[in-house]
Amino acid sequence: MKYRPEIDGLRAISVMSVIIYHAGVSAISGGFIGVDVFFVISGFLITSIIMRELDDGSFSLYSFYERRAKRILPPLFITILITLPLAFFFLIPSQIKDVGQSIVAVSFFLSNYFFYLETDYFNQFNNNAPLLHTWSLAVEEQFYLIFPLLMIMLSKSRRMIITSFFLIAAFSLYFAHSGAITSPNLTFYSIHTRAWELIAGSICAFFMSCNVFSKYLDSKRNSKNLEIIAIACLVIIIASFFFFDKKTLHPSLFTLVPVLASAILITISGHTYFCKKILSNTVLVKIGLISYGLYLFHNPLFSSIDIYFDNLVDEKIYYKLMLILPVFLLSIASYLYVEKPIRKYRNIKPFRLIATSSVCLLLFSSVGLMIHKTNGFKEYYVSKLESAGMEMLVDIESERTRILELKERYYPSDLPFTCEKQCPKILLLGDSFGNDAYMSMTTIASHWQVRYIYLDDECMADFIAADMEGELGIKCKNKDVIAGELLKQATNVVITAKWQESTYQAGFDLARYIESSYKKEVTLVGSILFTDLASLSIKAWRSDMDLQKLPEITYKYQRWDRVRISDKLKSAVEQQGTIKWIDKKRFFCDYQKETCNLFDEKRDPLIWDNAHLTSRAYAAYGKFLADGVL
Repeated sequence: MKYRPEIDGLRAISVMSVIIYHAGVSAISGGFIGVDVFFVISGFLITSIIMRELDDGSFSLYSFYERRAKRILPPLFITILITLPLAFFFLIPSQIKDVGQSIVAVSFFLSNYFFYLETDYFNQFNNNAPLLHTWSLAVEEQFYLIFPLLMIMLSKSRRMIITSFFLIAAFSLYFAHSGAITSPNLTFYSIHTRAWELIAGSICAFFMSCNVFSKYLDSKRNSKNLEIIAIACLVIIIASFFFFDKKTLHPSLFTLVPVLASAILITISGHTYFCKKILSNTVLVKIGLISYGLYLFHNPLFSSIDIYFDNLVDEKIYYKLMLILPVFLLSIASYLYVEKPIRKYRNIKPFRLIATSSVCLLLFSSVGLMIHKTNGFKEYYVSKLESAGMEMLVDIESERTRILELKERYYPSDLPFTCEKQCPKILLLGDSFGNDAYMSMTTIASHWQVRYIYLDDECMADFIAADMEGELGIKCKNKDVIAGELLKQATNVVITAKWQESTYQAGFDLARYIESSYKKEVTLVGSILFTDLASLSIKAWRSDMDLQKLPEITYKYQRWDRVRISDKLKSAVEQQGTIKWIDKKRFFCDYQKETCNLFDEKRDPLIWDNAHLTSRAYAAYGKFLADGVL
């Protein structure tokens, strides 16, 4: 296949969109679309190579997997080797344990399903996981495992090949769009809902291999039209980086827009002048050549910033942007001294290379398993803290166990109210903080009854719209939210969530809607987050903090961005006048003394991560809420 520099230019644009998105630049809200463009490019290149070799009779599965191993594994091994010391120096044992598990998943190219399964209530670490981005690599490898076999089976009939491509793409797109509505997490990570993006590139390769559009593409009369179409496609791709966001159904029919634009651009850009000139720019091509390293290496470094400086917000963006230069230097070094030499090395037989690669993957998976078995070197950190006269501020595993035992007693939480008419019936709506509120109020319930329905703050606007239309309920974060009957039965409704800049208004709107439509007494609860306590333990040891001043330290390590957002919601409630407000900050903090008490009198923790309550805090928090609600 003739080298096409404009494809490397497109790679460069895609990888930079992903990196800037991961850096936290809000303007690039759809930078993740760069991964979808990668899938189209990958499908095109792989199919072009396979079809050419099938045509001339030189295709071999051994040589195919040899090339894939040479291309994919060396930078992946470097990424794992970068991640391990970063995890050791920046993460806490529970997070290091998660890294170990993810290394095992990466080694077997199953990280897409690993990270799907890890999205549970207790795993706050998932969104900042150093190897989270390898899910896309797993999707590609799963595709490469099946696709060559399919091509061999269908190689006798080109009609069967293209028919199969369109059928696979159609079914995959159908499952993607329907799944984006019903099971968004599974859909985001799965091969069966991403295959259509790779196949889009395959269809381009098929048409080019068969010279389907060659007369049109080669005609000088059409050059102007091709130029306009190519520039339009490039604009659509770049615009997607700005107009898509995390609320957009994805992958779905909406994703078809940038995917089709990428497929068309790949097909026709080689027959243009101006667009090809843009994409073949030397700088873009050079970035495109190291794009794989850029994609792999940036996330472990960015993740370390996210986790270590978890109490900062805007500053983290600047730290990440400063890391882009080291990421580039590392990617250049990897390309020049690892990737290129290995690709050019011809003296190793395919079988031996595949066997060596398999052994390396097994070694890495063994390291990951060892990290998992040692609970992220927990004993090492505990001994280091003890030798320094300190201790872990929280035992996460034991706190989780207590909470789960209590949940077995008090769940399900959405049963009908059963107390008498004069009994206060309190319905809690909210995310995981709603669970905290429910467990707190129900454990001390005396003359009142409490029910809880999970409703994430990102779903509140959808809930209002659905309820106004008379719909039974909505799907929120893979959970069915049906609240109509309990809303009618309740005397008091309490809404609590983590509150983000993009959602606090929806929370306020929901409170007003329930108050006016259901004639209920509504209370909104503010939010407050801190640095993760386990992280603070390690930071205290590494920075030699004086733990006798814990209240002052924890006050300093609040999430001040969330404090400001909660204050905005409080201001809206006070202006409205009839909705009640409970300031959760007052449960923990004294803002005049500038202290926050996250421990009881025995110095046992009241939270187990960065905000969620331990079971010992339930009684006090339940009374705090009851005083504000009733």
